[in-house]
Amino acid sequence: MIDNKVLVKNESERYIEKPGTTSRIKAKTAWDAQSMRGDWAEKVILDEYQMMNEDAWSEVCQPMLADKNGDALFFFTPPSLANEGRSKARDPMHASKLYKKYLGVRDTDPSCIWECFHFTSWDNPFISKDALTIIASDMSLDTYRREIMALDDEVQNSWLVYPQFNESMRKVSRFAIPKHWPVFTGHDFGKANPACLFVAQCTEPYKVDELHLINKGDYVIFREYAPGSRTIAQHVGWFKEYTAGYNVFKSVGGNQTTEDEIRQGYMAHGWPITAPIIGKVNTQIERVRGLFGLNKIWIFNDLIGLLSQLSSCMFRLDDTNRPLNEIKDEPKYHYLACLRYLFSDFVPETNIFGKLKIKRFL
Repeated sequence: MIDNKVLVKNESERYIEKPGTTSRIKAKTAWDAQSMRGDWAEKVILDEYQMMNEDAWSEVCQPMLADKNGDALFFFTPPSLANEGRSKARDPMHASKLYKKYLGVRDTDPSCIWECFHFTSWDNPFISKDALTIIASDMSLDTYRREIMALDDEVQNSWLVYPQFNESMRKVSRFAIPKHWPVFTGHDFGKANPACLFVAQCTEPYKVDELHLINKGDYVIFREYAPGSRTIAQHVGWFKEYTAGYNVFKSVGGNQTTEDEIRQGYMAHGWPITAPIIGKVNTQIERVRGLFGLNKIWIFNDLIGLLSQLSSCMFRLDDTNRPLNEIKDEPKYHYLACLRYLFSDFVPETNIFGKLKIKRFL
């Protein structure tokens, strides 16, 4: 449209406009908010608003909209107070506070002129999912929460269900799992969102690289599986393909008392799954926390689903922000259910798999 003179672009003034009309898109810098004064707009878009001084909106852009009763859009990435940057904000959390102030208000008060939306990078149809996987594998869990998942909870370690996972020591690049290592699988049932984790146990010290040495008896989570709705026969077909050539010693999954029928269905299709030895969720969690605390669990850095759930799974908080003994939004953490079902059969202090009686060759 620019080449055909339908629109005109002015590089020095940084705008594109339709000649003979007031239709114009103009790019401005908010680095010095006062430099934007004296203009008007029908719509103002403030991108990376968390980096701007609060005056950019309250003293400059808001008055710009008055003539036309215009609209404003604010885009921001949750900031990290631990990161040093060249932010102009007096309060680094001002964007987050504005978002939280109006979150959900419109649902109860239709007259509210503010509306809040949340999107992750995975929701963006213009971003390559393969590229996201590669990028996310090199991020810390905190950075992943903010940059990819756009979560701006001011998380304290005590709120997280699994703060013991030491990602700097136990998140490792993918390598070929030796065929003689025993394999275990943890399962979370469900028609819509079934999930499975595949875990191998190291049988001798294994040097991954100059920085990572896996000790004998450590566990490596090497695959995650969450395909959506499929039949049991289809699931079993994939399980057998993923574990071809390995000795699958045991599969554990489901609620201890209420999902026997589902376990029997898997057994009938050639994939025996046993109930967890421990039935109480909090006790299962303690088993996993114990193994994380001993640094016995390694996770491949491309298992983005599991790592993201570890970074965001929190206990519910009371009115004074004290954690309760209940997981917030527990049903959505399918990989973490697989994790606690499986490792409830492990004793952290001795690192022995409980009741190891089944050996299966595939």
